[in-house]
Amino acid sequence: MDERSELDAEIEQLRAAAAAAGPGNRGERLNDLGDALRRRYVETRNLADINDAVVALTDAATLDRGFAVGLSIVLSDRYERLGGDDNDLAAAIGAAELAADANVDTDTRSLAMAALGVHLSDRYDRTGDVADLERALELLAKAADGVDESSAEGLRWSDNLAMLRLERFERLGDPADLDLAVLTAEATVSRAAQSLERSPEFAGFLINLGNAYRLRFEEGLATADPEKGVPVGDLLLAVESYRRSVALLPHTSVYRAKALTNLGSALIDRAMFLAGLEDDLGEAVTTLREAVDLTMPGSPDRAGRLNNLAAAFSARYDRDCDPADLDRGVEAYRAAMAAGLDGNLELAATAGANWGAWAGRRGAWPEAARAYDGALLALDRLLRAQLLDDYRRAWLRRGDGFAAEAAYVRAVLGDYRAAVEALERGRALLLADALRREYSDLLALQEIAPALAERYVEQARGLRALELPG
Repeated sequence: MDERSELDAEIEQLRAAAAAAGPGNRGERLNDLGDALRRRYVETRNLADINDAVVALTDAATLDRGFAVGLSIVLSDRYERLGGDDNDLAAAIGAAELAADANVDTDTRSLAMAALGVHLSDRYDRTGDVADLERALELLAKAADGVDESSAEGLRWSDNLAMLRLERFERLGDPADLDLAVLTAEATVSRAAQSLERSPEFAGFLINLGNAYRLRFEEGLATADPEKGVPVGDLLLAVESYRRSVALLPHTSVYRAKALTNLGSALIDRAMFLAGLEDDLGEAVTTLREAVDLTMPGSPDRAGRLNNLAAAFSARYDRDCDPADLDRGVEAYRAAMAAGLDGNLELAATAGANWGAWAGRRGAWPEAARAYDGALLALDRLLRAQLLDDYRRAWLRRGDGFAAEAAYVRAVLGDYRAAVEALERGRALLLADALRREYSDLLALQEIAPALAERYVEQARGLRALELPG
């Protein structure tokens, strides 16, 4: 009997055991069933399994709050798969908080804190609220404290910490976050290779190590000495890590689209800086198309994958001038921005800015105007999500550039009134920042009364959810 058949048989046995269980152990049997269904979902991407896991673990958590951590994880899986509205994400956060607050053993509480950190980072991706990112880092660091770093949990939390540090570096720019992220990702892969080298989870660690190398490559470009050429070492390491991850993942794996996305993006970079080695752009288009095809409509990952596919089409059009690539690139950027406005505001702003810049290089000024309008709309919504000044300023720095580019495009079109309005729109973001109702000094309040500050943040976030379009 192969591993898949063994898992199928295990699930049927667990279904029977849960149905026959008495009140004393029914919760544990349901929890085991939910875990097995999730393992099969990871292998097959069968949505019915994750839906059944949610049902089983909801019942288990009703009987014992300690099982709510498993419920939070499968709800997060379903959110990543389907996206759309954020009900599953909100429920995942609530379930993890319930488990963390329950009277449970230390290991379960650590697992709940780690899960809560991951779910908060997902909410950061959706809303851009950097406070969620900071809290996620704090929770994961607490969860990892004292855990065997070579255990399955220790490896996962180390990997997540590395990626959240990369996120914070991209947002706030502290070089220490980048350095620590690379070191942490390298150490995680090194430890995991001893026990998980052929597992899908190891493929995930390779993906994140590639991300760390690629970001360090991008930062190296900013400080490179032109006379010495482009430092491509980290880029080559990133491509190698991504290729290894793709090779480990079957076509049915839920992680395959992520691996393909990162490989395709790194191939675009390699085509730019090491032209002529291979047809990197052709491979990037093929790879990124498969990633988009594997991503469900409504998934929070769809915007980023469409943005990357658009970048591949635009780069190939710039090289070959094929009108088909032009049409496909424009459509992919348009779709990326639309998807981001529904589920990932940072990606909507990024896609709009990338599209606008490409259209401007081609002299397609009406198209560029539409793109920058979308970027500014996404930025406006992102700013509403920020409660603390440091986070708001990080987004405002990007807004200055968007408004200036939008104004330039309108001026080229001869629409000077719209150009002035674009500049005023940028100023309006600054004015709204000055007049916001959250102007209260939350940093001071956190020091004086942290519980009150946390209540304020939650109430303000709830009010914003009513104000912002779904």
